[in-house]
Amino acid sequence: MKLPNIGLMGLKSDGTLVTPNGKDLFRVPFWLGSRIQRIQHWVSAKTWR
Repeated sequence: MKLPNIGLMGLKSDGTLVTPNGKDLFRVPFWLGSRIQRIQHWVSAKTWR
């Protein structure tokens, strides 16, 4: 299922979280950033059904 662009945060290779408009937020351990992204995708999948 392809989701619409609803503005999920990105994650750079150094662990920096990035807003949908490209602004750097803060750095987290990469495993935590990956977990944050997974939760966002899970929530968006539930919301956009």
